[in-house]
Amino acid sequence: MTVAIVGAGVTGLSLGYLLLKRGIPVRIYEAAPHSGGLASTFRRDGFAFDLGPHEFVSDNPALKVLLQDVCGDDLLTVRKRVAQYFRGRALSYPFEVADVVRSMGAVLSARIVGEALLAPLRKDKSEQPNFESWTRAHFGSTLYDIYFGPYTRKVWGVAPTELDVATAKSRISVDSAWQLMKKTVAHHFFGEEEFENPHSELRHSFLYVRHGIGRLHEHLEQRVRELGGEISFGKRLANLERDDKRVRALEFDDGTRDSAFDYVASSAPLPLVAGLALGANDPRRVAVQKLPFRGMVFIFLRVKQPKTADFHWIYFPEPRCTFQRTTEFVHFGAEMAPPGCTSIAFEIAANPGEALWNKPDAELVKACVDEYVRLGWLEPENVLGADVLRVPHAYPIQVSGFRETADGLIDALGQFENFVTLGRQGLFRYCNINECLEMSLDVTAAIAAGQRSIRYQQATSWIGAFAEGGRDARPANISERTSSVRG
Repeated sequence: MTVAIVGAGVTGLSLGYLLLKRGIPVRIYEAAPHSGGLASTFRRDGFAFDLGPHEFVSDNPALKVLLQDVCGDDLLTVRKRVAQYFRGRALSYPFEVADVVRSMGAVLSARIVGEALLAPLRKDKSEQPNFESWTRAHFGSTLYDIYFGPYTRKVWGVAPTELDVATAKSRISVDSAWQLMKKTVAHHFFGEEEFENPHSELRHSFLYVRHGIGRLHEHLEQRVRELGGEISFGKRLANLERDDKRVRALEFDDGTRDSAFDYVASSAPLPLVAGLALGANDPRRVAVQKLPFRGMVFIFLRVKQPKTADFHWIYFPEPRCTFQRTTEFVHFGAEMAPPGCTSIAFEIAANPGEALWNKPDAELVKACVDEYVRLGWLEPENVLGADVLRVPHAYPIQVSGFRETADGLIDALGQFENFVTLGRQGLFRYCNINECLEMSLDVTAAIAAGQRSIRYQQATSWIGAFAEGGRDARPANISERTSSVRG
């Protein structure tokens, strides 16, 4: 048995490694000139930056064994500190009641609490077809108007009424402000942690890889090669040759092809793969246009001071602020910056063609620096330089009806008994890196057992929490345009 894998992100590489450990040969094809995708680390002048925060948070023993096996002494346990910058304060998250009251004031806090107490009485009686209706019903209009609504528009670039209700159910780890208060109390005073929702912040620590998340795919790539696996870069999938039951060959845009396999596993973007597999005359191809992606602009700032803020990452929901999240990597590990320095990534959500995407690099850097100076966290003379990276297809946008559309395409691909699509891009799900690794564990077992028609979205061990809606390994494309701006 031989497996061809399309995509050398963390999902594809981990699947290849796990299959090779079972004695199953693999060939991995990657469109980009390097592996890793979004789980990469950008390095310059002794500074290291991930593309936003990456953490491993799971109580799955098999996942922990896999990480230890691959990373060895590079696997770290990091004490977690996260914040929301809201109404002039960086509020530790999970929230502390005193911080919230100081930030919002007694009257506004009382109104939010009152709506939280009433929400359980009305949420079952109201229809909740989209993000806005679900959030108002579960948290009240006040909290929606001052937080959920503005932040959602800022990140996704669409009205919250256009987002599927699954976005709310998956990205918000509690279903009411009342439940948030109860869980927060249990977390702060009784040490309880939550693993049911991978997006929950109710955990005290996380696992990380020394020298940056990019070390994970570097370790995986090394293990794959040591076990005899083949990895080819610059291989953009151009066609799937198939009959009614099987994928017979993979064709790439450089003219090469591969037909010597028993299975194909793909973490390439679902719209791309489905468009190729369904053929020009298949009416289901229309659906690929209904699965849009959100782009992201990363500003990597090199700073000559030990730290700026006290948190690993901070969310900025207010529209006046250009970026929606920052990550300070010196808190992840001292080796992420030279002594006495720190490295910060600013994330700006924007699609190609939008004003923020097209804004000159120097203006984007200045906006980030000016905001941190205004907050009192940064002295402008301490900025050593900055780099800008644009990623056009970073996150699936879960617009209304996306799940039915994506599942329909996955069902269509399921007609091929030797093909499986997985990973964030492959399933069009907003899932975390640990979930992608768990997918690889499950699919490895299925392939090794000779299972046919592996329709991954319908029956897997990790997907139980997705029964009512999806969650978000590599991006469709990371732009090679990375520029440097000197301070």
